[in-house]
Amino acid sequence: SLDGFTKTVRRQVFVLPADALVSEDVAGVYSGQRAGSALTAAACTISQVEEGAGVYYATDFFGGYYNKVANYGPSYSLATYFYINADNSVTSLSNTSPWGPWQILNGKYDAAESTFVHDVEQDGFTFKVTLTKD
Repeated sequence: SLDGFTKTVRRQVFVLPADALVSEDVAGVYSGQRAGSALTAAACTISQVEEGAGVYYATDFFGGYYNKVANYGPSYSLATYFYINADNSVTSLSNTSPWGPWQILNGKYDAAESTFVHDVEQDGFTFKVTLTKD
């Protein structure tokens, strides 16, 4: 800048398959549940990144486990950009957590039940998460 400060701008561009699901119904607040633990209310908010586009942003694909159940706080969330394929499988485009990125595996969206079910995995550590729209 003119004031001598350096700045960095980062831009992510996502290219989706032509048959990616575009639905306003996906957006909302979801309860979360890690397999074997209690249901956590308002654990994740999902929003459509751009109207008419099939990219969604989830505030916590851990389903609130570390943030609310373990009480580590909101910094311990798995913020995730993703899309939904024509077969309702879920593909992670980018995600971040205090421990770095995680793999999102076996992701499925059930429109009738308004749920997402997926496994999160990092370095051989895996657990299943269910997100249910409130």
